[in-house]
Amino acid sequence: MVDDFLEDELESEKDRLRDLIDEVDRVLDGRIDVYDRVLEELDEEIDRQVDRLDRASVKDEGDVRGVLADLYSERRSVRRSVWSDCESWWGRRMDLVRELGELEDVDDL
Repeated sequence: MVDDFLEDELESEKDRLRDLIDEVDRVLDGRIDVYDRVLEELDEEIDRQVDRLDRASVKDEGDVRGVLADLYSERRSVRRSVWSDCESWWGRRMDLVRELGELEDVDDL
C-alpha cells in the first residue's frame, strides 16, 4: 500500500516535470520565433539601406552610412538579447531534465 502510494507520487512528479519541460520548450520556441522575425526585419531594412547607399549621392552617403551603422548595432543588440533571454530558459530546461533523470534513476531502484 505504501509502495503503491510512493509509486503514484513518483509518477505524478515525473509527469509534472515532463509538463514543465514541454512548457519551457514552448516558451523557447515562441521567443526564438519572435527574435527570428525581428532579425529578419532588420536584415531586410539593412538590405534596403545598402541598396540606397549604392544609389546615394556623395552628400547623402554619410547619412545612409549612419543609418546602416545604427541598424548593425541594433542587430548585434538583438542577437545578444536572444542569447541572454534564452540562456536562462535553457538552464531551467537542463535542470528539469536532470531532475527527471534523477527520479527515473530512483524508479529503477
